[in-house]
Amino acid sequence: MDVFKIDLNREPRDRFKEIVVHYQTAIEEVFALYEPMIGEAVESMFEMIDLFNVDVDSEAYQEYDGIAEALDMPTYQVLMINSLYELDAWCTAIVGKLPNGTVYMARNLDFYFANETRKLSYIGKFYKEGRLSCLKQ
Repeated sequence: MDVFKIDLNREPRDRFKEIVVHYQTAIEEVFALYEPMIGEAVESMFEMIDLFNVDVDSEAYQEYDGIAEALDMPTYQVLMINSLYELDAWCTAIVGKLPNGTVYMARNLDFYFANETRKLSYIGKFYKEGRLSCLKQ
């Protein structure tokens, strides 16, 4: 499995671009699978949400915007696919922290298009101030 360093000191819109470029073909394949399931009303709703997003300064929105830029697609479509994935997935996730501070997250991929989505799985190591970041107790 691929391992990526995600530098939290970088601008939010730039944090995930390397990963998106690396997985662009697989991302496009998953999007193509979800696209027929999306009605015009749902797509219009997300387009309106994006137009009226009052929290465009949030880190999360900036990350989505950077991902959209790297994929050359509108931000609302990235928001839509991520939201539909979350509504669809309901997959089991486990997060644990070892006594030495190592944090593990595992998901069992029990959702639609698991074989295609599995191609997008990676290990993300989050860094801040040049140090590996972990959850605080």
